[in-house]
Amino acid sequence: NTQFGYSIEGKAAGVQVISSGAPGANSSIQIRGLGSINDSSPLLVIDGVPTPSGINYLNTINPNDIATIDVLKDASSAAIYGSQGANGVVIVTTRKGTPGQNHLNIDAFAGIQSVANKLDVLNASQFAFLNNEELTNANKTTNPGYADPASLGAGTNWLNAILRNAPMQSYSLSYSGGTDKSNYYVSGSVLDQQGVVIDSKYRRYSLRINTNQKLFDWLKTGNTLTLGHDEKPTGRGSISGALSSNPVLPVYNPDGSYSGPVGQSQWYGSQTNPVGLYNLVQNNTNGYNVIGSVYAEVTILPGLTFKTTPGLTATFYDTRTWAPQNDLQPSPQTQSYLSESYNKRITYNWDNYLTYDRRFGKDHHLTLLAGTSAEANSFNYMNGNISGFASDLTQQLNNGTVLPNVGGDANQWSLFSLMGRVNYSYKDRYLITA
Repeated sequence: NTQFGYSIEGKAAGVQVISSGAPGANSSIQIRGLGSINDSSPLLVIDGVPTPSGINYLNTINPNDIATIDVLKDASSAAIYGSQGANGVVIVTTRKGTPGQNHLNIDAFAGIQSVANKLDVLNASQFAFLNNEELTNANKTTNPGYADPASLGAGTNWLNAILRNAPMQSYSLSYSGGTDKSNYYVSGSVLDQQGVVIDSKYRRYSLRINTNQKLFDWLKTGNTLTLGHDEKPTGRGSISGALSSNPVLPVYNPDGSYSGPVGQSQWYGSQTNPVGLYNLVQNNTNGYNVIGSVYAEVTILPGLTFKTTPGLTATFYDTRTWAPQNDLQPSPQTQSYLSESYNKRITYNWDNYLTYDRRFGKDHHLTLLAGTSAEANSFNYMNGNISGFASDLTQQLNNGTVLPNVGGDANQWSLFSLMGRVNYSYKDRYLITA
């Protein structure tokens, strides 16, 4: 179990988890189907901190750190989150220390990933036979090189050429403990996952620190903090490109260069060598994530408490694409190309709750809650790309000379909410919520 999405897959009714299977790919969660033509993802709340939409923080979480996962599906339970909870709410609570018990946990595993069911594709002989048949039926000239399809043999299975058995490994270390006055939980983890497609992999580092203190009988404080860093290098090829490549062509020419379709596209196709695209073009994304909060809870009167929780979610990530000059057919790239982009998203949260919780006799239980929630978000993005490098050793934007281009964007939003809730239960059997 390396990703959060796998933790709830198939375990909650009405919850659908979809992942592309690529290393580090974000899981898409849908609660009771698609509820909007736009973003229908549920609100994700991590240790009381709502995360902004548009950014998937699921991969930030080490599954070994999760204590509970609650899914709010009905309107009543999600109402406290207002319009943000329209598509449901997923509440993640991470582990805390246990008073009087110290625990040191080490978790490690390694495995091999492979594609279980591959598509059957045409071999070279089959492709040549069908290509001749297609052109003949269209009254077009057939390829002389395909005059004897059987002589071409198996050729290249391009799907096998880009797929591999991929190792993965994960290591996690945590230490927790506490007393009747305080507790703590500290963990760190490393995940290294190679992709089954060549030149794809994912590496994640995470650190978590959770603490709680009872400073006085009337005052409790604590914090949660997650620091994460991930790396996602990939090539520029695609599985669809491999499926549409000509099996008559080899991966490499006799001189060691990458082969490709040269000549009439109706004979040889027009798909660039997918192995060459994966190996030559470098796409790298590096992400840095911070999710944290602190709280103070004051007992004003018996049954009456006030809790304030400021929080922060911050994401910084950069993407870099380097495509060197190459002779990949049928469209050689005459000049090297570099593109870089930088993104920053910061969200501040501040929640305040006043709660009255009281039992009257043995049968009646009343809970009243009133509160406010404030959020402020800022996003900044900038990118640049350029071609024409004198040397592929100088891979910096200011060393390019041809077609420079820059762009960027920024936006801000804020949200302020008032909320209230009444829960009444009779004999812990009948419940009224408003």
